[in-house]
Amino acid sequence: MGVRLGIDTGGTFTDLIGIDSETGNLVVAKTPSTPARPVDAIMNAIASSDAIPEALEGISIGKGSIQARIYDKELEIKQQSKKFWLYNIWGISKAPRDHKIIRVEFQLRREVIKELGLDTSDDLFEKMGDLWAYCTEKWLKFQTRPGKHHTQRKTLAWWETVQQGFKGDQESNSLVRTKSLRIDMDQHISQIMGNLVSLQALRREGSKDAREENISIYTMINGFIDEAQLRGMDYWDLDEAVMTRRAKFHHHIEQKKTKSGEKGRCRD
Repeated sequence: MGVRLGIDTGGTFTDLIGIDSETGNLVVAKTPSTPARPVDAIMNAIASSDAIPEALEGISIGKGSIQARIYDKELEIKQQSKKFWLYNIWGISKAPRDHKIIRVEFQLRREVIKELGLDTSDDLFEKMGDLWAYCTEKWLKFQTRPGKHHTQRKTLAWWETVQQGFKGDQESNSLVRTKSLRIDMDQHISQIMGNLVSLQALRREGSKDAREENISIYTMINGFIDEAQLRGMDYWDLDEAVMTRRAKFHHHIEQKKTKSGEKGRCRD
């Protein structure tokens, strides 16, 4: 059965609708979305529908600050853009037999570009390879066994070609969005606040003080200092402790740059 598919992946659900080119029957499916990896939800929707796509014409992933579009470029030239001069650039008159010309493109909004540390046009051109590595290695990947733990998945060979196919022959490291660093800091602040609240509650319970009072963050911090001094913690070498922890954070950030310890290569 050949089926023409349309898929919409949203924040909660991913919906699939298709039509059998022979019978005209509709095929539908709905699966939970996977915002961190939209392609997983798309592949799950196709698998749950038992549909066999007739041909790949195009797919669009993402609706927010980053979007990816993958489509049959030769078909797009014939039906829409009429940019037949591209064949001269490619050095061919048409796609080789049993092959397709597939275009992969990403659209990034200004806020994402800023978060990736690209503040000027010079930054953009200088780190274009790193930007491609971020898009194809961290934001979007096509792998085997969708839905499984990342250690059980393997990047498909054709997507590895995409990852390595950017113009240039230099080592490229995937960029890290400052948003992810903010999220890490937000998590630590939230944990610290929770610990301060718990400490203050324990101190009040231990003192059997039933008075109601307005407790501020300064009250909780001063309470922590009092408890730390009682335990001799104010004599700790905090400079060394902070530098050691900073080194760990730096290592963590570098690991994010080189997903799973692998560096993306960009070749012509």
